[in-house]
Amino acid sequence: MAFFFVLGLSLFVVAGWAVTAQSTVYELGARPGLFVSAFDLWYALAPGSLILTQIRLESFAPWLWDPVVRTLLWAPAWALAGVPGAALVWFFRPRHLLQPEDQGEATRIAEAANLYDQLAKSAREENLPDPAFDGDRHDELAKAARDEGLRDRDSGLGNLTDEEARAIIEDERRASNESDAPSPGTEGRRS
Repeated sequence: MAFFFVLGLSLFVVAGWAVTAQSTVYELGARPGLFVSAFDLWYALAPGSLILTQIRLESFAPWLWDPVVRTLLWAPAWALAGVPGAALVWFFRPRHLLQPEDQGEATRIAEAANLYDQLAKSAREENLPDPAFDGDRHDELAKAARDEGLRDRDSGLGNLTDEEARAIIEDERRASNESDAPSPGTEGRRS
């Protein structure tokens, strides 16, 4: 099963290569239209191998080249590789089923997610305040920051915990104090 899946992926790679190789046919001056047939692509990239393949197939079975292979080669090269590749990837894709020991864990996670959704829904129905956002505390920290001459950081302090907001205020205070301090070696000089 895995072999056919990998074969399908390989055919996808070949189809991608065929799409990019179409530009070669356009650069060589052939203007076949919207899609380049596999025959035109093969002839543009390796005409000798195309003719050799035709001679060998006709010597083996004359009917094999003209009605069968030539008809297939008039399709776009990316479709010749991409359609079977897509079918192989789809039908032989790995289906990972949960092991019995993992099913209990998956059930527990699903139940926890459902519990959170139920609690959030009941909190919205009862119009409970959001504990993650304390608007009054944010206003106090923003006022303290403005009083200290610091930026409000576009009101981003509301998304921070109190400790993080205090750390930002302290960092800004230290940075402003360091910029006001004289640099070493210039204490006694006046301009």
